[in-house]
Amino acid sequence: MSPIRERFIKLLKEGIDLEVPPGTDVEIDLDAQIRDYDLNSLAVAAIVKSVNEEFNVQIPLDNLEAFKTPNDLLNYLEEHGT
Repeated sequence: MSPIRERFIKLLKEGIDLEVPPGTDVEIDLDAQIRDYDLNSLAVAAIVKSVNEEFNVQIPLDNLEAFKTPNDLLNYLEEHGT
């Protein structure tokens, strides 16, 4: 697993409230539709802010519709992030 992928998955796990017991290992389905995670706009904004800061990119909130799955965003980060 690439370092970018590991960091990205960690950010997603922190940003998505999956309501699981502490210490439970949760798998993120990178091919699931982002809308399937039932995130409100504040959660999405927090995840995007974290991604922008962690990977030194600028993904504007109004451009999120270009990313249908977490994997789409990961592919972008692997091309443009640090």
